[in-house]
Amino acid sequence: PNVNESKVLFQLNKVVWNKNLNSPDSLMSDWLSYPPTPVEIIDSTVTDGNKWYKIKGAKLTKEEIDNLSKWGDWDRVRGSLFNLDDMGNKILKDNSNREHWIYHTLIHRFQNDSFKDGKYTASKVVEDWMKELTDYINFTIDGNNVKGEIGSTSTMYDNIRCDIYGEKSADGKHLNLKSTCYSEGMEYEGGTYKITLMDNNAFKVDFTSTGGNNGFSFYRYEFEEKENKYLVTNKNFGLINSKTTINDLKTIFGEDNVKVFDGQSCDGNPYRSYYVETEDIEFYITDYLLGNREIVSSNKKFQTEGGLGVGSNKTDIEKYNGQSIDICWDNDDEYYSDCYCDGQVQSYNGGVFDEGIGIPSIDFEFGYDNKDVVVKKIKLYLSR
Repeated sequence: PNVNESKVLFQLNKVVWNKNLNSPDSLMSDWLSYPPTPVEIIDSTVTDGNKWYKIKGAKLTKEEIDNLSKWGDWDRVRGSLFNLDDMGNKILKDNSNREHWIYHTLIHRFQNDSFKDGKYTASKVVEDWMKELTDYINFTIDGNNVKGEIGSTSTMYDNIRCDIYGEKSADGKHLNLKSTCYSEGMEYEGGTYKITLMDNNAFKVDFTSTGGNNGFSFYRYEFEEKENKYLVTNKNFGLINSKTTINDLKTIFGEDNVKVFDGQSCDGNPYRSYYVETEDIEFYITDYLLGNREIVSSNKKFQTEGGLGVGSNKTDIEKYNGQSIDICWDNDDEYYSDCYCDGQVQSYNGGVFDEGIGIPSIDFEFGYDNKDVVVKKIKLYLSR
């Protein structure tokens, strides 16, 4: 989108330009020594399917200007933002307020999105004629829990490895971690880390040593998303979908954890119900004669992509839905007097969950928690 109306501070990654006489064109991808430079986005465009940003160069300090010859970039930026020739030599003394187009993957801003469940891996390598140094960080997120490893390897020095562990922040944008480190056969308490998510597959790592010293570095990461066995969408209820059979249930959850019941609905139609209960989850699957399937759970772990589920109050649902919700209570209508009604949604009034009374769709059942109206069950309707 055109961003002329809302100028935002972004950050541009840099690499170290290594003037090695034996290899004058070598570049070292290294964010460790030189932090990103703030830039201002003043326009954007899409060309040949690729997004470009028009930026205004930030005011450089004298030290930064003197160090320009140490900076490099990828071909699309070299000689532009930092005014370097092919050998990394500075062309101009200052580039303040000069406007330039750059490729969108060179820009990294702090995200509004949250860290997802899954495995994050990142590393960077610095090479010269004397040594090779690799910094790496890997961690896995499962709910709010985070476990992983950070360290460095070198051809000249002893390797350092640290176990990192901790939790994701309430808003999901940060990871707050402690560490236990190992080097030269010794184990010792390491410092603390705060990892902040950025876009274009990057994150910032802030480090505080046990002595109170601070530092930071940036990484580009690869991400392997974890299959979310608690996610409810219009197509699946965790690991369950419209094609899941009784044998599938027994294979996934264990034969002893699956119970089968036959029953009759309030309008007289027969149905078969499967009840699944393990140490951490429980839910019902009801298959009706007409070929429809209803999956219901009162377990808080099952949530929509918007984080809604058991325990969410009516206001949360309405805010996400974008419209009010009409709920049927037993004393609302005599028509429902001989059939279960209490807490059922009658209408989402054209909002996001408008298909909640159709198939396929996510739906909720409400009840009272003191004076608050909250979700007591989350449901999914499917066609078999």
